[in-house]
Parts: sequence; structure tokens; C-alpha cells
Amino acid sequence: MSYIGNQVGNRFVASQAATRFSGNGSNKVFTLEHSVGSDEDILVSVDGVIQEPSISYVVSNGTTLTFQGSDAPSNGTNNIFVCYLFRTVATVNHPATSALSATSGTFSGAITGGGTFTPGGNIVIPDAGNIGSASDTDAISISSGGVVNFTQSPTGGPLVKLVDQAISTSDGTFVINNSFINSTYDSYLFLYEIHTLTSDEVQMQVKFYLTTTASGDAGSIISGNHHSYGNTQLGMNSSTSAYRSQNYNSSYGVIGTDEMGNSTGEGGAFHGVLQNVNTTDAPVAFNGQGSFSDEDANHKAFAFHVGMDPGTYSAYYCRGILFQFSGGQHTGKFKLYGFN
Repeated sequence: MSYIGNQVGNRFVASQAATRFSGNGSNKVFTLEHSVGSDEDILVSVDGVIQEPSISYVVSNGTTLTFQGSDAPSNGTNNIFVCYLFRTVATVNHPATSALSATSGTFSGAITGGGTFTPGGNIVIPDAGNIGSASDTDAISISSGGVVNFTQSPTGGPLVKLVDQAISTSDGTFVINNSFINSTYDSYLFLYEIHTLTSDEVQMQVKFYLTTTASGDAGSIISGNHHSYGNTQLGMNSSTSAYRSQNYNSSYGVIGTDEMGNSTGEGGAFHGVLQNVNTTDAPVAFNGQGSFSDEDANHKAFAFHVGMDPGTYSAYYCRGILFQFSGGQHTGKFKLYGFN
């Protein structure tokens, strides 16, 4: 309908709060319910007459209202009226169908809610601040230098880190079981560093844990000569030559050759990809490459493949891998990633 005056606004305004006091003809000091910053932050009337701020009354300590002059407010019930200007008395929810927008401004508190927050520009948090959820408030922390840290491993990328640990074995064996190699990922990336060994001419060997059950089974080491492997090795100086080894019927697979040395600096490293973990269409395959120094401190590089007899073990799932070193005790570092 029509109206006189300014058009009705569609923005939110704060409701004003008010307090009433009863005068007794002698009391000139009253305590406000809400703290204010100045005399002008309240509107005061006595017996319906508006009082002038700082002349008729003053406010001290935020809540002490004192009437000036020789006369106190007259006797009456609720005859002193105090209105707190722009004091919010309730929270108004923003309509779900309308947008809340601002051209500029700063949020000084927390922004919470169950909907979507879509900024039109940058989101800036305080130095050393956190971004998180209700159950993990510091899931993402950003230092004052801009370094980002996560309390959980991020998901959605091509690789998910599953294991990152130092290795120190007394018997030369190291097992990754079905806690990590299972139906979650179809392929895995292995990073293995060999730092120290107890003997010379060490050979790295591999065995698989296999099962015919797709999930829930840890599998078992396959006995008998059913592993196959192939290695191509190249020496890095003129005194060493290329080398090739392979075996179709072995009780274990071999990574590299049996020449790794145990002196300082004669360790090695390799990386490999484990595939066909969750398929029965082809046997499990472990392929990769690496390098090491032999017992004479000659640096050598190699490529390798380890698999299973396809005629017998193609219809098996892989649920673990055993690394063993012919020289016994060794130390190193191991990392395992799953391919998303």
C-alpha cells in the first residue's frame, strides 16, 4: 500500500532495549542494565520530559546514571525511562533465500553455520591461524610465514602416504601386511633406502602374501618355486660391465644382484610399483629400479621385475610383501604410498 516518508527498507536494524526506574524524590543515582560508552548512547525521560545528555544527567563507569542539579527525579512508578540507543536485544536470522553482502568490512568473530560460504575475494586468517571443522578445529594450520600443515593426510591427490618409518631389523626381514596392502588401492608405490648392512655381497629378495579371498584375509607366503624375476644391471665405471639375471621358477624374487657392500656409503635405494593387487585377471607384478654400491665401492644401477607363476597364481589377490636381505641385519628407511 501507499505510505508517506522514506521507502521501507529491506535491511536488518537492531531493536532498542529500554529500562524503567521509579523515582522517590531524593535518589539521583541509578544503575543501568547495559553498559554504554557515553552520555549520548542513551535517551532519558522523566515524567515524559526528555533530558539533555551531559546537562541533565551523566553516565560514569558505563552503568552509573547520575541526574544533575539540585532536584532528584520526582516520586512515581516507572516514571524514569531509559532507552539504549542501537542496543540489540535479540538475534535475527538472515533469510535463507536472500544474499548477505558487503563491499568491504572485517569479521572479528567466528563465522559458523550449516550452509555454504562463497566469498567473492580472498579469505585471510590471522598469522598462525587455523582452518578446521567442529571435530578437528586445527585441521589446516598456516604459520606466519605461510607454511601450511595438515593434521591428517590430504585425500584426493594421486598418492596417499600410508607408511613412513625408519627400519632396523635383526633378522634381515621387513613385512608390509594387509593393514596397508588390501582392497583400498589397486597399485602401490614403494620407496626403500638401505643404509647399513652387517655383511658384504647382500642380495635383496621378495616374497608375496597371496589369497583367493578378495577382502578380510591376510594371505600367506607362497612356498615352492613359483616366483619369477628379471634384473638388468649397469655399472657406472669402466671396470664394471652390464649384467642380466632371470629365473622363472624361484622360491623368491630378486631385486638387483647379490653384490651390495656393507662399508660406509655402500648402501642402496630403490623404488618399485606393486600392481595387479586386486585382480584375478593377471598375477601380481612388482616393477622398479634402483642403485647401490658393491663390496668394491663400484656404483651400479638396475631395473627389476618380480612376479608369480601365471599358470598357478593368476587368480590370487596380493595382501602383503616380504623383503628379506641375505646378509641379515640392516637399517634404512621405508615409505609406502597408495595410488588413488
